[in-house]
Parts: sequence; C-alpha cells; structure tokens
Amino acid sequence: MEGRNMKVIYHCYGGSHSSVIAAAIHVGIIPYHLSPPKEAFFSCPLFDQCNPENHGTIHLVGIDEKGNEVYSMGCRGSFPLLKNTMEGILNIMRFDPHDIYFVDTLPYVNLGMRIGGFLSRQWGLISLGRPMVLRGSQKIFCDLVRLVEEVKGDLKKG
Repeated sequence: MEGRNMKVIYHCYGGSHSSVIAAAIHVGIIPYHLSPPKEAFFSCPLFDQCNPENHGTIHLVGIDEKGNEVYSMGCRGSFPLLKNTMEGILNIMRFDPHDIYFVDTLPYVNLGMRIGGFLSRQWGLISLGRPMVLRGSQKIFCDLVRLVEEVKGDLKKG
C-alpha cells in the first residue's frame, strides 16, 4: 500500500456517525489529541445527516497527508454484498480492487449511538436522538482514534 494512493472507506450501518467521525479524524478535521466538545462533531461532513436513501453512497470526506482519499459510507447490514459488488465492478473496469481499503466502524458503536441514531435519522426526532448520539460519540472517540492510527499504520506497511 505504501507508495500508492489508496481509497479508504470507513463504513458503518447508517453512515452518519462512527464512519463519519473516523474519516474526519483520519483527514484531520477533528484533531487526534483533542477530547472533542460536542460542537467538534458538527465539523464532520454528514455528521447526523444521512438518511436511508443515502445508504450505499460513498461520500468523500477529504484527502489525508499522504494523498489517500478518505470516504464514509452507510451500508446497513449489506456490507459483504456491497464489497463484492464494488470489487466485481472494479475488476470489470480493470482497476485494482486492492487500492481500496475498507474499514468497519460498526463494532465501535455503543447503545446510546444506536438508539440516538435511530431516533434522529429514522424517526426524525433530532432533539431527542442527537444528544444521545453526541454523548455516545464522545465516549468512543479515543477508540476511533486508535482505529484510525491502525489504519494509517497498515497503509504505511503495505
């Protein structure tokens, strides 16, 4: 992976929270060293914005210091299907599927984020759901920082 630009796709269920935050950490929108206040999460493109009609859409969040393109995506429970489809299309188009690095952020999502995300994104109850999502996001921030550090380490190793 070292020496060639990769496309890093952080993915989760809805594409509004953990994947968006991890991608924002990766490209420096939220600094690593920060225990961010709630407002910092709103600097993340698409934070608490995606709806079911956006699932499966790959959103460019930015480009990291090494020139890797960093994306976020919500894929519900269909990631294996989406990954196979994307790799198949890349092969048909004669692109190397190894230039894409998929990173699952769903294991980091806590109960508050699940409930809050459901209330906010599925039912439109933003005033109830968003505070739960924000508290949950603050709780997992350090875990997402470690995940991003691992991803960047993997990108260096190749």
